[in-house]
Amino acid sequence: MRKKKLERIDPIYETGVTIEASFYPKLFPIVIEDGRTVQKDSRIGIVGRNGGGKSLFIRRFIESRKWGEKLLYLPQEIDVDNSAKPINDVRAMKSGDKGLLMSLIVRLGSDPKTLLQTSLPSPGETRKLLLAIGLLKKPALIVMDEPTNHLDIASIEALEKALKAYNGALLLVSHDRRFLSASTNEIWRFETDADKIAV
Repeated sequence: MRKKKLERIDPIYETGVTIEASFYPKLFPIVIEDGRTVQKDSRIGIVGRNGGGKSLFIRRFIESRKWGEKLLYLPQEIDVDNSAKPINDVRAMKSGDKGLLMSLIVRLGSDPKTLLQTSLPSPGETRKLLLAIGLLKKPALIVMDEPTNHLDIASIEALEKALKAYNGALLLVSHDRRFLSASTNEIWRFETDADKIAV
C-alpha cells in the first residue's frame, strides 16, 4: 500500500518582532550637554517644526561616539546606493542568519521572497530590510529619523509592535504623534534654534 505523501506546511509568522538588545554597562547613561540623559531603556520621541534642529541633533549625537554594532541608525532618506547594498548583504549571509532575517521581514509585514528578488527595493521596503538586518546584531540603541515615511498603515503597526518588543533604548524623530504615542514615553521638543540640544 502506497503511503500518502505528506504536504509541506510553511511556518506561519505573527506580525511583530521580538529581538533583545545587547547590554553594554559602560555605554549608559548617555549624558547630553543640557543634562538630559539616554538610559539603557529610554524610549524618546523627538518632535518639532522643520528646521528646528531635530536632524542636526541626531547627526551630532551619532558622530559623538564610535558606536560599532551598539547602534542601529536609520536615516530619514536612503539613497539608491544604500538601497541596493542590503540586498547584496543578505545574499551573502549564511543560511541560518538568512532564515532568521526572512522571518523578521515577514513579521514586519513584507514578503521576503518578493523583496529579495528585486535589485532595488522601494524606500519603505529598504527601511524594513535595514531594520531587520540591524536587529540581528542586537543593538543597544536604535535611532530612527522619520521611520514611518513610505510605510503603509499595516507596516507602521508592525513597526510599532517591533519597537514595543525591543528592550533597548530608542530615539525616534517623527511628525506622526500617534506613532510616537504608541512607541515612546518621553518627548524632546525642538521648535526654534534656541531649542537645539548640544551633544
